[in-house]
Amino acid sequence: MKRFYNKFQKMGGYIAAMALIICSVSCTSMNDPYQDFIEGGEIIYPAKSDSVMFAPGKNRVKLNWIVSDPAIATTKIYWRNKTDSVIVDVEAAKATSISDTLSVEINNIAEGVYTFQFINFDNDGNASVSTEVTGQVYGDAYQQTLLPRLVSSSSFNVMKNKLTVVWGPPSSSDLFDTQLNYMDDSGMEHAIIVPREQDSTVLKNYALGNGFNHSTYYVPDSLAIDTFSTNDVTTKAEQVQLANSGPDFEHGKWDGSRWGNIKDWEANTAVKTRTAQDGSLVGGFDNYNGPGHLGFERWSSSEMTITDGKVYQEITLPAGTYTFSAFFNDNDPGKALGLGTSPQAEVYLAAAKGNTLPNIADLESNALNHKFLEMPSTEIEFTLNQESDIAIGIVGTMEGTRQNVRISEVALRIIELQ
Repeated sequence: MKRFYNKFQKMGGYIAAMALIICSVSCTSMNDPYQDFIEGGEIIYPAKSDSVMFAPGKNRVKLNWIVSDPAIATTKIYWRNKTDSVIVDVEAAKATSISDTLSVEINNIAEGVYTFQFINFDNDGNASVSTEVTGQVYGDAYQQTLLPRLVSSSSFNVMKNKLTVVWGPPSSSDLFDTQLNYMDDSGMEHAIIVPREQDSTVLKNYALGNGFNHSTYYVPDSLAIDTFSTNDVTTKAEQVQLANSGPDFEHGKWDGSRWGNIKDWEANTAVKTRTAQDGSLVGGFDNYNGPGHLGFERWSSSEMTITDGKVYQEITLPAGTYTFSAFFNDNDPGKALGLGTSPQAEVYLAAAKGNTLPNIADLESNALNHKFLEMPSTEIEFTLNQESDIAIGIVGTMEGTRQNVRISEVALRIIELQ
């Protein structure tokens, strides 16, 4: 057993000696090709740039990066396949930075997509591995794609003296906000910032004859250093929101079930043929089958006749061209517009200067315009050459039976303001 152990102990010594010789020969052979390069010491690679960021603008770009190696003296930034470059002195850049992040702005650069390469150098000229960042620089081509935010509608409320602007949806995810400017009825100028999430904007103390301007601002990237804007667009109100214009007209004093005075409208004595809860005569509001309507009725011969009955609203409008419309929500004459038996009813949609509507006989000579009511809607157009007080509404005579008018909604729209 002892002889066997000594034998293998001697063999182990031979194997170890042979391995040392082979390793020595091999290592010497492997180092031979590089010997000339490392005799002066190992190659030093400065640390590469970290946290490289591309912040685009209009024909310019801001580049940010972090240099953590204190041995780095300069950063050279290349673009256009290294045909353009800029050298940044790291010590000088750090002196003007409030953080570890260095930055440089490259101006007068054409619109397009660019890749920037960052290579750091120490004082001995040793270069780091490059770091790259790619981004889009914006310019006139992008600018020309931008649209002002769409105004879906603009309606002037007569009673509250305010304009409500309803906006269309943002045309692009880049749309940031819109600035609206207007002058109120006292001559004071207002500027309102409208965020992209806002669907409507209210302009208080609005002068109907004035327009409003708006321009829309776009930010093409969350890191962008420039904001792009559209040209100003001038818009004027499209509709005048009359008080209590339907649908579902509201009543004032009434009989508790169907007939009453119509809120915010004038109704003359001829229309007031029904009796309210307090015993007074009322008219102009009809809740037949609901919702509330603007109108009146003579159904049976036992009821009072209506001669030149008027339901109207007074309003002051600036010079311009307008349309006034009445709508019926049912084509059944018994429920909307019934001319009845002889003599048939005459009911007109009318607009006139002054504080009341003319009688039927005087409509031709004294009204701005008038038209016999027809279902499902009736519209008149009229023009004012200067700011004027006008009356708009309906005037009618009902001397037969089974005669009625029930308007579900009215609208006053602006065609053009002078």
